[in-house]
Formats: sequence, C-alpha cells, structure tokens
Amino acid sequence: MTGPEVKARVRSAPYERLRRPVPRWRVEVLDRCIVCGLCIQVCPMGVLSLTSGLRRLDPPRHELCLGPACGECASVCPTDAFEFHPASDWEALGDDFWNAALIESVNRAAEGGRFYEGVWVSRTPGEATTPTGPEVMGADEGLDAWEFAFSAADRALTPDEVSLNLTLGQGDRAVRMALPFYGATLPMERLNPNVILGRAKAATSLGILTGVATSGLPEELKGFTGALIRRVGPDMAALQDESLAEAPVIELRFGPDDRGFHGVHTLADVRELIGWVRTVAPGALIALRVMAGDDTPDVAIGAVAIGADALVIEGIRGGLPGGWEKQRPLGAPLESVLPEVHRALSDAGQRDVLTVIGCDGVRSPYDVFKLIALGADGVALEAAELVALGCTRCGMCSTGIGCPSGIITREPALTGLISAEWAAQRLINLYLAWAGMGSRILAALGLPDVHALRGRAERYLVRV
Repeated sequence: MTGPEVKARVRSAPYERLRRPVPRWRVEVLDRCIVCGLCIQVCPMGVLSLTSGLRRLDPPRHELCLGPACGECASVCPTDAFEFHPASDWEALGDDFWNAALIESVNRAAEGGRFYEGVWVSRTPGEATTPTGPEVMGADEGLDAWEFAFSAADRALTPDEVSLNLTLGQGDRAVRMALPFYGATLPMERLNPNVILGRAKAATSLGILTGVATSGLPEELKGFTGALIRRVGPDMAALQDESLAEAPVIELRFGPDDRGFHGVHTLADVRELIGWVRTVAPGALIALRVMAGDDTPDVAIGAVAIGADALVIEGIRGGLPGGWEKQRPLGAPLESVLPEVHRALSDAGQRDVLTVIGCDGVRSPYDVFKLIALGADGVALEAAELVALGCTRCGMCSTGIGCPSGIITREPALTGLISAEWAAQRLINLYLAWAGMGSRILAALGLPDVHALRGRAERYLVRV
C-alpha cells in the first residue's frame, strides 16, 4: 500500500538575526605568518584560503574550524603562527540540555534542509558508531548513552529504498503520516500566532500532523483542521468545541496537574470520557497523554482495554525552554520505560493495537530513531521546532514581554519578528533534513521501513 507523500520542498530560509553560523573556535593567524600556503593544503574543512595577489591569508572561516582537536594547520606551520581560542558567542548559546552544537545543527538544518554534523564529528551511518556520543551531546546519560550498532553483516540499502511512513491507530480511524515524527501539542496561550500558523502549514505540506492545546480554534487555523492534533484536558467543558469533530486525532492529557490517568481517575472514568469524545468526534483517533513512570506498562494495557488508539508518553526531561515550562517534576526517562511498555503490549498480544508515541526532549534525528528502537512507533517533537525558529534557550520566555526571538510571546512588537511563511519553511527544512538522516540510518541497518526498527534495541543499539 502506497503511503502518504511529502509534498514540501527545501527552500533557503536563513535566520536573519544570526547572519553567520556561530563558531566554536576562533583561529588567530599571528603576524609571523609567511604565507607559505602549507596550512591551506592540509586543512580538511576549508577554513583557510588565500586570494591571489595578497600577502596575507584571507580571514579564516571560523565556523568551520575543528580547533585543537584537528590542529593540522598548526602542525605544518614553519613559524608556529596559529592559535586557537574558544569563541565567546558559542559559550553563550544553549543550556545544560541543549548545548551550542545542537542549536547550531538544528539551525543549519532549518536554513538549508540538511542535517549538519561535520564540524563536530566525521563519522556517518555505516561505520561502527554514530555521531551522538557524549563528546557531541555533552552527557553520558539518557539517549546519549546509546549508539546505533551498524554492522557490515547488515544488507545495506539505499535511502531511496526506505519508507518512513507511520500509521497511527487501526481500521477506519487510522491516520497515515509520511514521517514517524511530528509536532507535539504545545500550549497556544502564549505562543506567537504566526508560529502556530506556520506549524500547521508545515505539517500540511509534509503530510504529517502537528498538535495544538486550546479550548477553541482560532479562525486562521480552521483551514488546517485535518492536520491538527487537538489536546483537551479531562473535563467535559472542552468537548463543547464544535471544531473537534473535524480533528483526525484528539489527545486527552492526564498527568499530576490534571488529576490524571494514573492518579485520581479510574479506568471507568477514562472509558466514559472516551465515550463522550467518540460522540463529539466519531471519526477521530483517541490518544491518551501520560507521564512516564513505573506503572506505564500497566497504563498501556489499560489504555487498550478502555478503547484508546494511541498512548503518548512524556519523559521526565521534557525539553521545552526552561522559562516556559519547568522540568517535569514527576516521571521517568523514556529510555527506561519504552522497552517495558513494548514488552508488556507484546506479551499481551496487543502491540499492534496501541500506537505508542515518545515525547522526551528530542534534539536530533538520532534521538528520534533511538526512541523507536527502544519501543516507540513514532516521536513527538517539542523544543526542536522552537530551536529551528530561533530559540537559544535564554530562559526569558516568562519574563517581561517574553521571548526576544518572537516565539513565545503575544507582544505585538515581537510577534512580527516571525512570519507564518518563514516559520513554515524553517520547519519544513528541519523535518526534511531529519527525514533524510533517518533514511540513511535505516538504510545502513538494512531495514526497509521504520516499523522494522521498532523495539529492536537489543539488535540495533549498544551502550556507549
């Protein structure tokens, strides 16, 4: 069966407020340079050049420099004319979870539709390891503790032979997407309306969905209802919104702040709520959104019993900007929960009945496909979309008039910094870049489709 197609195409969408890529190192060429040209010959990244007729090197392309880890130019220089200094603007980017390398990688993908990794690592799918170890992500825990186990024994495919299609649910309510990752449901109350509209436009062009959490649907989004996941809380008032009838997916969020599914509500309560949703939107797929915890495998089995179609599991890390949403206070990391959920559903013979979506601070395409290998069917992106639109993790989301990049704000002076068309293209470029990398990963593993990777961590992942 032919799956949905991606109609979108990559188009340049530069981020005007960062006109040049942010360098990690600054290369200083001292006055004792004799312009012999040996450094230009050995530099693997094209940092150095010489314009004919000049008596000094051209200004270095600092953003391409690998720094002391490479040092080829310094090793051949006869006058010892090179020095490397950490770039102060690089050090100012990001936070403990999103470091500068990750922010720059997402920005380059959003600008030109290509996943960028060459400045920090040179390894690619098909070799022994992947470029997602501690030296890149800055941590030796979480998803960074896993690498793909590429093996020469795997029958390598070409990326064009790989399918990334994902089907949510089953039967008449099944929703087919062109990619196994999509935009998570984000609160709309403080998000720039142009960002909200841009997400909807991008999802429509990509053949995927994007999530909105709101009690009503703004007029400008009513032309995109077929691409919107609608999140509502566990109360009947939210079901009075007539536009819910057109939603392909309705997400019911249950957590500590919602008197949640593994909290006060019983399975009978949730079953009743699902029944009311079916009355309002009989054709919609019903997804339950819960926090990851020790009881999540039991929750998954219960979700099947009460008629849910999908389970969206939030990991403890979250990943949204710290000034907008604090780190989730309860729960567990997805890498420990997903394998148990996958095993519990498989043992019960219900694995293909319930679609499992992971949502836990995904920062690269490697994270997406690691979560799938650990047991998810697909992945919902949170902060990655915002980083693609200019978020630098400055933490000012809830201060003063809000985000200085115009992402999380309703201040007129700032919302105009982002147009819906520019936001849509940036997100299209990001998704296509990550999809291209995902196809390469699956091809190198010899897997024809993303479904073949699901729950195969023991075969395709190794601990760092």
